[in-house]
Amino acid sequence: EQLQLSYLFIGHNLPVIEFLCVRVAVMDQGRIVETFDAADLQAQARHPVTRKLVDSVLPLRPAELAPARAA
Repeated sequence: EQLQLSYLFIGHNLPVIEFLCVRVAVMDQGRIVETFDAADLQAQARHPVTRKLVDSVLPLRPAELAPARAA
């Protein structure tokens, strides 16, 4: 903001996108289907392409990777 610059970062790695970006636009077939603040990406994803992208990210904590066990 101080330098009045903008950068366009294109990627599929959501943790990197959430770290680097302030705003996110999700594209499908060359068209923007959703835009929102990067911090809201996971919570506000509505379009099927966005949901698929968000759901494809593996959790960082090993406990979240392990299958649930019946008690």
